[in-house]
Amino acid sequence: MDPTTVIGTGLAVLGSKDLMGKILGPTADYLGAEMKGLIHKCNVNLDTIFSKAIDKLEGRADELGAVNARVLKNIIDEGRFCEDEITAEYFAGVVASSKTVDGRDDRGIPILAKIKQMSSYQIRFHYLTYYLTASFYHRGQLNIGVHGDRLKMPIYIPNVVIEAALGTTDSRMMRDLVPHCASGLYGLGLLNYCHYGHTDDLREEYVGATDPGVIIEPNLRGAELFMWAHGIKGATGHEILKLKDLKQLTEIIIVPGSVAIKDELRSRMIGAARKAEG
Repeated sequence: MDPTTVIGTGLAVLGSKDLMGKILGPTADYLGAEMKGLIHKCNVNLDTIFSKAIDKLEGRADELGAVNARVLKNIIDEGRFCEDEITAEYFAGVVASSKTVDGRDDRGIPILAKIKQMSSYQIRFHYLTYYLTASFYHRGQLNIGVHGDRLKMPIYIPNVVIEAALGTTDSRMMRDLVPHCASGLYGLGLLNYCHYGHTDDLREEYVGATDPGVIIEPNLRGAELFMWAHGIKGATGHEILKLKDLKQLTEIIIVPGSVAIKDELRSRMIGAARKAEG
């Protein structure tokens, strides 16, 4: 008997494989698998995460140690339904970051809670934002943990760059995704500042804007999440500007076009207002 019928005997929708397929598509496979105890699809997702975790551990994979049990529980609960490659990278990074000699380090729990709050689009935008931050402000004199320094770290990201990173070519969807990603990360405390809009709107702040897009300022909390996603043990976020070898994930496309905004190119009026916020 079909597993969908087993779990939904006598029910008009749950008992119909065809109707469930119309609503959920391939995701309907999870229902049958869960109820029959055959969690193959979930196991495939978890296997992907743990395979990526081994890659991130590199030389630490053979070291003695353990991942905190509470961290592992959260990984299993959420990761088994994770099908997005970049999100899987983030989960894998937390696994790798959490491996310690005594297994007591549970700092990954709030990190995982933040990932759980984010859509796959926001996670991809987060990766793009902090990859650019690490690239543009690498080995400089700025400290991402200092508010005054964060004001000196703005980045202009045109929509064409965001579109490539998010993996969508639907222009209508992009109109919704840009505010969803930018304001979403700001609302979660993962950006110091964001301003999205049309070219003319952005030129009021950055005279070099050539296309619609986003102007952001990174912060320590967002950098910390980025470092944990890379499997850096005990990361605080400060390490992002000192990375020796920043490897770009092959699953995300980052095209040229973004700009680290210099002070002289940023509107004095906007700049003064931003500094007043501090």
